[in-house]
Amino acid sequence: MPDDKLRVAVAKAKAKYTVAWWEPDHDPKEMAYYQLNEPILLVNFGDFHVALEKLLGRSIWSHEFAVCLTELREEARRTRMGKPYSAQEKAQAIELGMQRLQERLGGNVVTVENTPEDPEGNARLS
Repeated sequence: MPDDKLRVAVAKAKAKYTVAWWEPDHDPKEMAYYQLNEPILLVNFGDFHVALEKLLGRSIWSHEFAVCLTELREEARRTRMGKPYSAQEKAQAIELGMQRLQERLGGNVVTVENTPEDPEGNARLS
Protein backbone atom coordinates (compact mmCIF):
# COMPACT_ATOMS: atom_id res chain seq x y z
CA MET A 1 0.00 0.00 0.00
CA PRO A 2 1.46 3.41 -0.92
CA ASP A 3 2.46 5.62 2.02
CA ASP A 4 -0.34 8.16 1.50
CA LYS A 5 -3.01 5.43 1.38
CA LEU A 6 -1.49 3.80 4.45
CA ARG A 7 -1.59 7.10 6.36
CA VAL A 8 -5.26 7.58 5.46
CA ALA A 9 -6.11 3.99 6.46
CA VAL A 10 -4.34 4.38 9.82
CA ALA A 11 -6.05 7.73 10.48
CA LYS A 12 -9.47 6.20 9.72
CA ALA A 13 -8.74 3.23 11.96
CA LYS A 14 -7.65 5.42 14.86
CA ALA A 15 -10.70 7.68 14.47
CA LYS A 16 -12.96 4.75 15.45
CA TYR A 17 -11.65 4.68 19.03
CA THR A 18 -12.05 6.95 22.04
CA VAL A 19 -9.03 5.37 23.76
CA ALA A 20 -5.56 5.61 22.18
CA TRP A 21 -4.73 1.94 22.87
CA TRP A 22 -1.92 1.98 20.29
CA GLU A 23 0.17 4.46 22.31
CA PRO A 24 3.33 2.92 23.86
CA ASP A 25 2.33 3.71 27.46
CA HIS A 26 -1.05 1.95 27.17
CA ASP A 27 -1.75 -1.34 28.96
CA PRO A 28 -0.24 -4.07 26.73
CA LYS A 29 -3.06 -6.54 27.35
CA GLU A 30 -5.68 -3.99 26.32
CA MET A 31 -3.58 -3.06 23.29
CA ALA A 32 -3.41 -6.74 22.31
CA TYR A 33 -7.18 -7.14 22.60
CA TYR A 34 -7.96 -4.09 20.48
CA GLN A 35 -5.27 -4.82 17.88
CA LEU A 36 -6.51 -8.39 17.52
CA ASN A 37 -9.90 -7.00 16.52
CA GLU A 38 -8.53 -4.22 14.29
CA PRO A 39 -7.72 -5.15 10.66
CA ILE A 40 -5.15 -2.33 10.30
CA LEU A 41 -1.93 -2.98 12.22
CA LEU A 42 -1.52 0.11 14.42
CA VAL A 43 1.35 -1.14 16.58
CA ASN A 44 4.62 -2.97 16.03
CA PHE A 45 3.80 -6.60 15.26
CA GLY A 46 6.44 -7.90 17.69
CA ASP A 47 5.00 -5.82 20.53
CA PHE A 48 1.50 -7.01 19.64
CA HIS A 49 2.61 -10.65 19.57
CA VAL A 50 4.27 -10.41 23.01
CA ALA A 51 1.27 -8.55 24.47
CA LEU A 52 -1.17 -11.13 23.11
CA GLU A 53 0.85 -13.91 24.74
CA LYS A 54 0.59 -12.00 28.04
CA LEU A 55 -3.15 -11.52 27.58
CA LEU A 56 -3.83 -15.18 26.76
CA GLY A 57 -1.24 -16.64 29.11
CA ARG A 58 0.28 -18.93 26.49
CA SER A 59 2.66 -18.99 23.58
CA ILE A 60 1.14 -17.84 20.32
CA TRP A 61 2.74 -19.40 17.25
CA SER A 62 3.03 -16.95 14.37
CA HIS A 63 0.97 -19.14 12.03
CA GLU A 64 -2.00 -18.87 14.41
CA PHE A 65 -2.53 -15.29 13.23
CA ALA A 66 -3.14 -16.64 9.73
CA VAL A 67 -5.06 -19.85 10.41
CA CYS A 68 -6.85 -19.28 13.75
CA LEU A 69 -7.68 -15.56 13.89
CA THR A 70 -11.35 -16.14 14.77
CA GLU A 71 -10.36 -18.53 17.55
CA LEU A 72 -7.73 -16.12 18.90
CA ARG A 73 -10.38 -13.39 19.04
CA GLU A 74 -12.76 -15.67 20.96
CA GLU A 75 -10.03 -16.70 23.38
CA ALA A 76 -9.16 -13.04 23.97
CA ARG A 77 -12.81 -12.11 24.44
CA ARG A 78 -13.30 -14.83 27.04
CA THR A 79 -10.07 -13.91 28.82
CA ARG A 80 -11.09 -10.27 28.95
CA MET A 81 -14.45 -11.30 30.46
CA GLY A 82 -12.61 -13.12 33.25
CA LYS A 83 -13.17 -16.61 31.81
CA PRO A 84 -9.73 -17.55 30.40
CA TYR A 85 -9.13 -20.86 28.69
CA SER A 86 -8.14 -23.78 30.89
CA ALA A 87 -4.76 -25.45 30.35
CA GLN A 88 -6.55 -28.14 28.33
CA GLU A 89 -8.32 -25.57 26.13
CA LYS A 90 -5.01 -23.74 25.56
CA ALA A 91 -3.38 -27.01 24.47
CA GLN A 92 -6.33 -27.69 22.16
CA ALA A 93 -6.00 -24.21 20.64
CA ILE A 94 -2.34 -24.84 19.87
CA GLU A 95 -3.17 -28.25 18.38
CA LEU A 96 -5.90 -26.72 16.21
CA GLY A 97 -3.39 -24.23 14.87
CA MET A 98 -0.98 -27.02 13.96
CA GLN A 99 -3.76 -29.00 12.25
CA ARG A 100 -4.82 -25.99 10.20
CA LEU A 101 -1.24 -25.20 9.26
CA GLN A 102 -0.78 -28.78 8.08
CA GLU A 103 -3.99 -28.57 6.02
CA ARG A 104 -2.92 -25.29 4.47
CA LEU A 105 0.53 -26.60 3.60
CA GLY A 106 -0.89 -29.86 2.31
CA GLY A 107 1.57 -32.07 4.09
CA ASN A 108 3.37 -32.94 7.28
CA VAL A 109 4.41 -30.40 9.86
CA VAL A 110 7.34 -31.10 12.14
CA THR A 111 6.91 -29.91 15.72
CA VAL A 112 9.51 -29.89 18.46
CA GLU A 113 8.35 -29.98 22.05
CA ASN A 114 10.61 -28.34 24.61
CA THR A 115 10.23 -29.45 28.21
CA PRO A 116 12.11 -28.52 31.39
CA GLU A 117 13.77 -31.93 31.20
CA ASP A 118 14.73 -31.40 27.55
CA PRO A 119 15.02 -27.64 26.89
CA GLU A 120 16.55 -28.21 23.45
CA GLY A 121 13.54 -30.27 22.28
CA ASN A 122 15.58 -33.33 21.31
CA ALA A 123 13.39 -35.96 22.95
CA ARG A 124 10.29 -35.74 20.77
CA LEU A 125 9.80 -34.91 17.14
CA SER A 126 6.37 -35.42 15.66
